[in-house]
Amino acid sequence: MRGRWRVLVLGVLGISSAEAEKAKPPDVVPYGVAWNCYQATNQYNAQDKAGICVRSADHCQQIKDSSADKASVYAASATDCREQAKASVITYFNVMEDQWSYWATPSTELCLSVYRFLAKNPDNKNISSCQTVGAIYPPPSRFRSEAVPAGDEWYCSTKGKYSGYCDRTNESCSESGADPSGCKTQPRAVAITLRTPSDNKFVALAYDSTSACEAKQPRASVQYPDVSACTVVGAIERPAVERSALPSGTGWFCYSIKGGSSSCERTQEECERSWFDNASAATQCTKAAIAHVRIFEAKVEAYANQQHCEARMRRSPEGSRCEAIK
Repeated sequence: MRGRWRVLVLGVLGISSAEAEKAKPPDVVPYGVAWNCYQATNQYNAQDKAGICVRSADHCQQIKDSSADKASVYAASATDCREQAKASVITYFNVMEDQWSYWATPSTELCLSVYRFLAKNPDNKNISSCQTVGAIYPPPSRFRSEAVPAGDEWYCSTKGKYSGYCDRTNESCSESGADPSGCKTQPRAVAITLRTPSDNKFVALAYDSTSACEAKQPRASVQYPDVSACTVVGAIERPAVERSALPSGTGWFCYSIKGGSSSCERTQEECERSWFDNASAATQCTKAAIAHVRIFEAKVEAYANQQHCEARMRRSPEGSRCEAIK
């Protein structure tokens, strides 16, 4: 392998460290399910071959594009980036750069060539032998119980591509791809929690069995940050209504809504305004001593009876429980 290729690969695969560490970090070889590799042969010397593997297809293409040079003796023979299950990998520590690095190649033959090249540099220490490396998964993170929605039971899909997934409501189970008849109830589910990079929030993914969860957890752990181990989750009590969030006063004014629901406000003026804006309103506002209240997404939801409140709570399990408030 010629020097230009070697310098490029060393640059893109280096694992830098803010402080020098002599101990090999556990993730010096990146986590992932498969490898994406390409290789090339010197057009003037068929024995001179080069190759590289990285975890993502995009990263592989970026390396290939950055090394594309029509004058290069390797350019004409460069293959496309292709996925393969395993790569032949070397790790080593460079004492001048104070960093551990890895070098992955599509074959043991290429890896042995890399080994001979690295061994010529006295600054490279602790050079490993060529190791065949496939999928590597990160250790599980802490299970974030606060990310699991509250509820008494789970609804798990039994049909379609989302079979085995669970949610707290029959409606959300149905929305995931199953008709209501394809959603079964069970007292416990097996869940993982993970952090979504888009909004940096923790969410829970629940499954109907340990085997279903353990089949999904490894791949999720290399696709998302902070993925937990599979954890059994049963009923979770919803939080109490935060009294400071309620409008001041006593008594309520309520009206019924077509389809079997209702809405309540603290004052008659607020009730009539809500009634006027609600095309599904069925009756006029009437005074009530008690309303059944829950807090959802920092908003107060008040209903004329407990049944209406709990029906809404089953559709949207996040938020507080329903409580009778004067």
